[in-house]
Amino acid sequence: MLPDALGVYFWRGLDVPNALVPGLRLFQQSGFVSTTRIRLTPHVSPSVEDEYRFDSEWEAQVPIGAPFLPKAVTSTQYQKAFDLPGLRTIVLQAYDSASFGQIQDPLWLDTNAKRVRNEYRDMTVELYRTQNGKGKRFIISNWETDNDIYWFSKSQPQSAAAFEWFLRWFKLRQEGIRRGRKIAFDKGWGGVEVNDAIEFNSIYSKLEIETCPPARYVGDTLHNIIKEVKPDYASYSAWESTGRCRLYDDLMTVKQFLHAVTDGHTQLMIGELGVPHQSLHPSEPSPDPDVPNYPESLESRSWRYVQYVHAAIRAEIPVIILWKAFDDFGKVQGEGLFDWGGIQRQVLKDLIASFDAPSPIIATPDTMITGVVDQFDMYGWRAGDGKRYFEVYGNFTEPRPYNNPNSPNSPEPGWVGNYDAVIQFNNGQNATVSTIFESQSQLNIAMTPHPTLVRLFLLSIRRKRDGQTSAKFGPLRLNRIYPIPHDGNCKTLVNQRYWDFWP
Repeated sequence: MLPDALGVYFWRGLDVPNALVPGLRLFQQSGFVSTTRIRLTPHVSPSVEDEYRFDSEWEAQVPIGAPFLPKAVTSTQYQKAFDLPGLRTIVLQAYDSASFGQIQDPLWLDTNAKRVRNEYRDMTVELYRTQNGKGKRFIISNWETDNDIYWFSKSQPQSAAAFEWFLRWFKLRQEGIRRGRKIAFDKGWGGVEVNDAIEFNSIYSKLEIETCPPARYVGDTLHNIIKEVKPDYASYSAWESTGRCRLYDDLMTVKQFLHAVTDGHTQLMIGELGVPHQSLHPSEPSPDPDVPNYPESLESRSWRYVQYVHAAIRAEIPVIILWKAFDDFGKVQGEGLFDWGGIQRQVLKDLIASFDAPSPIIATPDTMITGVVDQFDMYGWRAGDGKRYFEVYGNFTEPRPYNNPNSPNSPEPGWVGNYDAVIQFNNGQNATVSTIFESQSQLNIAMTPHPTLVRLFLLSIRRKRDGQTSAKFGPLRLNRIYPIPHDGNCKTLVNQRYWDFWP
């Protein structure tokens, strides 16, 4: 049985008429019963992108020129979707028709603020009216704000304008949703939640953008916009963390940050969770010239996907949206958990099987891992011996060294000999690594990387005295260490440190 927190992102791709409800039913039949993410933008209209294959009834109910959001949520197609039995949490990637196509024009937004605010207000009222007492939770989100601020903007002034626009737009959207809630409450409607979410897709953009000229960092979504707006949810499109094999650590860091800067109000959710670059076919060029294409087996890709999902579950994230349901129309193999005809791909079969397997033994509190840091990845520290050094944090409460002739009586930090690290690589190979430092809250280990390959692994800690072993932690990466380039290319250094490079 899949956890209730897991849902699939229905972007597009199911090739049947009025595909929204059939797609959601397919997800529920596969185990994604409670949670989903769907599109609610003018792009779903047949005259625009036709992403859900809606028919003429949709066009009559949601006419071009009318405020889109309130009309769309009361349409036959979306009401049927919302009313599916068991469906509890619905993440809506929503854009209003008032500001659609106006991103990066702050002056336009100031002039049309009332139209934007009112469209979200009216949408919220309609959700409360039509779903009164049904126990639904709607999360109104957007798509990857950092991409809109930086990666689709080529200059500092463009990024600054986009940052200002989004900050203002999120505030207007929040004001509209809150006004809609009040109207609904005054009418006595309840048993429904309508929450706002801001999606971020970078934790490390400041490090990357400020490191290399021309510096154009103007702020980012997580550390600036979300901190100021304090939405109900911060939705993380988590490609940056999965690409660096730091998903669990990054999730815990962000949770702590949100708790501190929003007084515990803003919850962390995952808006997109998948395997980086898994859509690349061997014949296709890489979409990013700074990230090369690479061959990867289906088995390796599936292993990574499953382990990322379990890492998010361990981090107790309440909403976890998997990227993505279907490939674009007609593609044979790509990112989808289903093919475009609705048949489960092997990755999805492996994910379902991983939750049907017997539950792993949960570590007792005196042997558990809470975080892992690769010293080069986090600090830029290169070891002269060519090894990668990992700091393993957690609870390791062996009271004194065990069978350590070099320090037979000292429980002080720095003793070794009580624990081993057990490594399980994604190709099925296993290894045991001795510690080089031990304390009650930290163990250090060193591993020799492969000269040409990035290797992914799960880590557990085993106490020698009684064989007690922690739960597995990961996935982590044992990255090859590139030589320091002599061409002065700053971005090469940044990519080596922060990104997952493959041969």
